[in-house]
Amino acid sequence: MPEGPSIIILKEAVEPFRGQRIKKASGNSTKVGMDELQGKVIRDFKSWGKDFLVCFDDGYIRIHFLLFGSYRINERREMSPRLSLETAKGELNFYACSVQMRKRRRSCMKKVRSLYATRCSTRIFLPA
Repeated sequence: MPEGPSIIILKEAVEPFRGQRIKKASGNSTKVGMDELQGKVIRDFKSWGKDFLVCFDDGYIRIHFLLFGSYRINERREMSPRLSLETAKGELNFYACSVQMRKRRRSCMKKVRSLYATRCSTRIFLPA
């Protein structure tokens, strides 16, 4: 079951994909327009708990790993991925997870801050 530390490891492992243009997006997720993702440039990756965000200029993908979610970088499992993103540097594959496309005007960091604010009742100080 992916938790905070393994999501941080994922964030570090996908760093080479930052700034890459998505050549092909596929998967069995019904909440993401795969055609919309093609051609988008990955601007950043953010993490909080089991949430992993893939950020673009005009939105982000929120991936929640649920109980049995997993990912593969530059390799595939036998099962169909929920989301697969192919770039010039390789591919990211996400399995057994919740995937949602969000359009927004605010930054991914603001989204992470709002996740902290809504899930925690105490005051939290985050770096700018």
